[in-house]
This record gives sequence, C-alpha cells and structure tokens, in this order.
Amino acid sequence: MRCAANWSVSTIPGLAMVARSSVRCGIDVEVRRPRAAAFRRASAWCGVAVDSTEQWTQAEALWKAGGELGEPRPGSIALPERWRNGWQQSSDQSAWIYTSSEAEPWSAALLASRSADPT
Repeated sequence: MRCAANWSVSTIPGLAMVARSSVRCGIDVEVRRPRAAAFRRASAWCGVAVDSTEQWTQAEALWKAGGELGEPRPGSIALPERWRNGWQQSSDQSAWIYTSSEAEPWSAALLASRSADPT
C-alpha cells in the first residue's frame, strides 16, 4: 500500500514495515509461499522470469517507488535478472533496491538521484 509521496508501507500477519525517504520509495514484505500465478504476472510486468518471493518483493517495491496506481503495464518494472541480498540497481539504473532474504523476505526501493551506491 502506498500512503503518500516518499512513504511506503507493507504488512503481513505479525509484521509491518514502513519506508520513508527524501526521494520516492517503495517497500514490500511477503510470507515465503508458492505463488505461480503471481510470479507469471510479475514476469510480464518485469520482462524477466520471476520465480522467487525475493524477486516479487523487489518488483512490488520498485512499482510502489514508481508511484503508479493500478496494475503495472507489461515491461514497466525494471527488475534485475537476478536478485541478491543487499543493494543492487534496477535494470535501467533508475533505482536502488535493498533485499533481505532472512526470516520473511523483504525489499525496499529508492529512486536513484545519482549513480552512487546508497550504502
């Protein structure tokens, strides 16, 4: 759920996460579970094969940071081909994504104001 400019919220049972930034941001947390249909939809949105909960959280965080409402358009989310723990850039280098796979997977995305690593 996107609350307002520069704020983002995501919840699962027993856990809530909030992101606040000086640039547009998005955050997502998910319970790890099979989601074949959702992963197929996300693959279309991202133009890369989405086959993990971690990639799903990255896609949703990037979508929220982009500020669009409604379902993403095909190819509109610049998801990297592979995810990794920690910081990485979106495939179009317009955003930085932080992903953690411990306990419940989550990702946060910040729109990039420059190409420097945010860490």
